[in-house]
Amino acid sequence: MTTQAPGAALTDPGTATLFGIYRRRVRSARKGLWLWPLIFAVWLVLFVVGTSMHDTTDVALAVAFVAMAAAMTTASAFVLVRVGRWLTEMEVVLANEPWRPVPAQVLTWDRRAVLELAGLGRVQFVRVTTSLLRTIELTGGVDVAGPGPSGWLALRVAGSCWPVPARTVAQMPAAAAKPPPDDGTAEAADPVTASVAATARRRIAMVLIGPALVTAIGIGLIAAGLVTGEPEVLVPVGVCLVALGVVSVAKTMPTARAIMRLPAQLAAAPWTAYPAQLDPWQAPRGYVTATGRLHTPFGDVLAFELPRANYDLLVAISMTGTVHVAGTPKPGLTLPVGVPQRPVLGYVRFRAAGGRR
Repeated sequence: MTTQAPGAALTDPGTATLFGIYRRRVRSARKGLWLWPLIFAVWLVLFVVGTSMHDTTDVALAVAFVAMAAAMTTASAFVLVRVGRWLTEMEVVLANEPWRPVPAQVLTWDRRAVLELAGLGRVQFVRVTTSLLRTIELTGGVDVAGPGPSGWLALRVAGSCWPVPARTVAQMPAAAAKPPPDDGTAEAADPVTASVAATARRRIAMVLIGPALVTAIGIGLIAAGLVTGEPEVLVPVGVCLVALGVVSVAKTMPTARAIMRLPAQLAAAPWTAYPAQLDPWQAPRGYVTATGRLHTPFGDVLAFELPRANYDLLVAISMTGTVHVAGTPKPGLTLPVGVPQRPVLGYVRFRAAGGRR
């Protein structure tokens, strides 16, 4: 356990909670490497069984075996060497240095964007979203802890408690600067939350691709089994894959529908603030489904649910006693909820609370 200096960044509850989540994710990724030998062994067995059924080695199986071995080796090396390499030094930095505001300018707009920090020079993110960069551009600064001996430091943008890793870099020519991406959100009334919504929509679409592919493979195996006249193995496996894909899609669709509608809902209605109270909550994983009550201007009280609400959203509501909603709250509606001009966004489901204030 790292000793914390008085006033250090890790004494902030939000920083401590969210950095702990980073640490658990990195350790889980590294512990997950034990699965690779098991997967490799399965592929080895399949290769041996497949080749034993032929007089000569099957070229396709050999190529698949070699490709799988190379992929597993590369992935393992990447996880061991690259994932979380900033973790140890950033923990020391956060345990010994306080957050301090520093003026900042965005120089490049990509996943590993570069910032110009006053007094510190240029730093590069490990990974960053467009919404965080738009927030930095809007506020003109970030909170900084560090850098450490190897140049690693933690950054925090306005409205967020997440410590984001970055590292000092050598000076780079101005010609290397990249403009903001043309993602259709720059002209929105609130480009920051519009960017969050666009990113969330892309990610949930990617999540749905996996179950869709599993279902398609299952259907293909069923068809192959029926066409070849050997359904004993292919059809049962195909049915299992189809069932798995359908169940996964059904489980994901309620969340997917709400997220897919966020960009259109944000464009259709401005943010409106309502007094609200959250029920007691804890988010040890960085998100949790929370509940509370909202008071309308007409004296009605609406109960609401925030599915998988992130830590920043819950903190914002708890600290201000206010919920910002894009649209008019009514029982049965699902609407965007967030913090205007900040990278904080979610969705809220309303129901009647059966009372008036």
